[in-house]
Amino acid sequence: MAIHSGIHWNGKKWYGFVDMGTDFNYDNDNIPQAKNALVFLAVSLNGYWKVPLGYFLIAGLNGEERSNLLIKCLELFNETGAHLNSLTFDGAYVNKTMCTQLNASFKYESLTCSITNAINKEPIFLFLDPCHMVKLVRNTFGDKRVFKNNEGKEIKWVFIEKLFEKQYTEGLHAGTKLTKRHLNYRNEKMNVRLAVQILSESVSKALIYCKEIDQHNFGEASATAEFCMMINQAFDILNSRNQFSKSPFNKSINLNTINKYEEFSKRFKNYIGGLTFCNGQKIIDSNRNTGFVGLILSLESAINLFKYLHYNHSLKYLLTYKISQDHLENYFSAMRSMFGFNNNPTCQQFETGYKRLLVHHQLSSSEYGNCAILDATIILPLDNGTDLITDTDVTQDISSEMDISQQTDHDYIKTVWNLNRYVEDVSVYIGGFVVRKLLKRINCSVCSSCIQNSNTDNYLINIKNRGSLIKPSKDVELLCKETEKCIRQHQEILFKQNNIVQFLKNKVKRALYEVVFKNEEMYQHIICQQQFNNHRDQLINLIITFYLNIRLHHEGKQFDKESRLRNKFTKLVLFNNE
Repeated sequence: MAIHSGIHWNGKKWYGFVDMGTDFNYDNDNIPQAKNALVFLAVSLNGYWKVPLGYFLIAGLNGEERSNLLIKCLELFNETGAHLNSLTFDGAYVNKTMCTQLNASFKYESLTCSITNAINKEPIFLFLDPCHMVKLVRNTFGDKRVFKNNEGKEIKWVFIEKLFEKQYTEGLHAGTKLTKRHLNYRNEKMNVRLAVQILSESVSKALIYCKEIDQHNFGEASATAEFCMMINQAFDILNSRNQFSKSPFNKSINLNTINKYEEFSKRFKNYIGGLTFCNGQKIIDSNRNTGFVGLILSLESAINLFKYLHYNHSLKYLLTYKISQDHLENYFSAMRSMFGFNNNPTCQQFETGYKRLLVHHQLSSSEYGNCAILDATIILPLDNGTDLITDTDVTQDISSEMDISQQTDHDYIKTVWNLNRYVEDVSVYIGGFVVRKLLKRINCSVCSSCIQNSNTDNYLINIKNRGSLIKPSKDVELLCKETEKCIRQHQEILFKQNNIVQFLKNKVKRALYEVVFKNEEMYQHIICQQQFNNHRDQLINLIITFYLNIRLHHEGKQFDKESRLRNKFTKLVLFNNE
């Protein structure tokens, strides 16, 4: 962790010089000032605790010096009676040198996934932090722009840019989170989220979907989609947080998943080994191989770590998030947030903060740190009711809601707003989410059956579905498409019109009120209900309102997706020790 460089007198001693904890006295006048704090943090694999083991104020250490500190740390840790079987670090050259001093190898042909603890002869499995590795892979991909796989097919960064351009032009995302910030990653290189959201399953499937509907621009995107999927699956295995995850590669390592993960690890190693740059040089033989080799090493280490712990310590499953460096990043974030406006502590402040966090061990880090914090999910309560779907604000005659302009305005030349296939598919995809929200609100079996379907011909939903996506009914699809059409027709007044939701809702209802939910089942259901506030009216209002809220929220966020410099300049100040 970079700290503020400076010399301070506290009334008893000087702070700010290099401190290795040995009270060493320098004989010359050139005493080095500390620039970084090296911290060892222990995280429990079969429990829920983490504790810092020690820190060193340094100006820089080579690999041999770090290996000596590691050996001393292992000696002291062994005295506690706990077992240490994994070591996680980022891809810095000195960290790899530290391990090679202990007989590790990071060459692709002779990867060594463990070293031997000289104290108790137990293996210590090595992990290069997966988050840092994905960032390095993203940086290499973005800088080189073109890879080739072992079949000679090109993996192009330009397809990521084309996907962003298509989403930006159409105004809707194909289930991805791509923004300008993701493409201009050089301003936020340390943001893990921007890296993993590019090399993700959602981007991979979006590229496959775009290839299906737009052969001209995405005809050769298959290799790029495959690359994104392979990196995503490797990261999922190394970032499992839930034993019962529904994602096929994000479950814990256990006896049920170990064979599948082993098979993937071998396939992933062969796949990465076949990647080359345009000049024919293999990526694993280049100077940019750390991220790729690091993922291979971490996969092998995770599998072998589980095997060792299962057969020697009866560990039933392994959550790989526990061996990530996020715990240390959260610790540093908590440290920086302790001093108010000052987020770059001096040596004395670091020592004070270290002691305080050691005593008050419940760490609370900033949401703007290098990694995300595992927050509790808020479960929304269900509304109670008898025969009503939910409370709505629509209690008056529908005719009174209609805009008075209907009686006075005439379109002598009618503009035809046709949605292309991409926009229609994304609208229906959003409609599935609208139905999911509705099912939590309504308390009526008839209405529930009217808004969902057992199957769909929507290609985007089918390609993204892993079994839990909800398919909207044809009536919901019509309402979502018409609402999207109204949003586009009135794009110029979205931020000017008062009560824009009610305004657009009236437009949609005027177009489709006599068309949707007109089947016999719904007719028999509402025949004895209030004429202008029955379940059908409420259902139409809720579908339109939910869709509008999602889309208007999206429109507002477009203003906040430009490239950011604040993060870049903040890191430059911190790393300059100021």
